[in-house]
Amino acid sequence: MDLRATTLITHIAALARDAGRTDADIDDRAQMLRAEIRTAGVTYTELALDLALAFHHAVRDDQDQVAITIARLEENTRGDFA
Repeated sequence: MDLRATTLITHIAALARDAGRTDADIDDRAQMLRAEIRTAGVTYTELALDLALAFHHAVRDDQDQVAITIARLEENTRGDFA
């Protein structure tokens, strides 16, 4: 499980590295990562994914997507991650 989580975090870091780029298929990569995260059951890494997505949308100045992503982060950090 730890190795799988590390691999996912590495992919999320690469996504954050590419933030703002229009040629990096950020949204498609994020969808694939989200599916892998849920399949692997390491849901805490989904928070890192949403943080990277919020950064990407902020760099692109897409305020609507930033708001949506922040709302998802707020929802997912209630309780255990508060």
